[in-house]
Amino acid sequence: MFLVIISACNQANAREPEFFGANFSLSSCVQNAGDADALHDFMTTGMRINNPLPPELANHFLNGSDGTAWSFQSPDGNYAVVYRDDGLCTVFIKETDVAKYIKYMNESIKRISEKSDWTFSTNKIPMFAVEDELKTYEFTVSLPDKKVRVVMSAITKVKGNYQVAFSATLL
Repeated sequence: MFLVIISACNQANAREPEFFGANFSLSSCVQNAGDADALHDFMTTGMRINNPLPPELANHFLNGSDGTAWSFQSPDGNYAVVYRDDGLCTVFIKETDVAKYIKYMNESIKRISEKSDWTFSTNKIPMFAVEDELKTYEFTVSLPDKKVRVVMSAITKVKGNYQVAFSATLL
C-alpha cells in the first residue's frame, strides 16, 4: 500500500502543487497514523528531510504539546508536518488553491479506494471552505490494521499562517 500513495506524491510538479499536497497529506498522516517511527522514516527516507525542526521552531506548530515537526519548501509549496506525542499528525499547507486541493483529494480517495483495501467514510469531500472563516470537514479512513479520523480545516483566502490543515489521529 505504501507504494500506491507515494508514487502519486512523486508525480507532483510545480504546475499542480495541490496534487502533491493532497497525496502528501494522505501519505504522511493517514498512512502513518499512530506510528511516530514510521512517520519519521517517511519524512527522512521518503521525503529526504534529514532533520526535524529545532524545538524553538517546532513549538510554533506544536503549540506547547510534546512532539516533532518538520518543515520544507518545494516547487509544490510550503509545508509543515507535525506529530504530537499523543498521536495527532497534522500537515499544514501555507498557500494553495483550496478547491483544487479538494478536487485532488477526491481523486486520491477514488484511486486509493479502487487500488487498495482502504475504505473512506466519504466518496466526495464537498467544497466546504469559505473566504472569511476557517471551516472544517471530517471523515474516517479504515485501513486493514487501524481506523483513522481526519479533520480538514481550510479557508479560501490567504489569511494567517496556513490555508489548509489536514489532521489525522487513530480512533
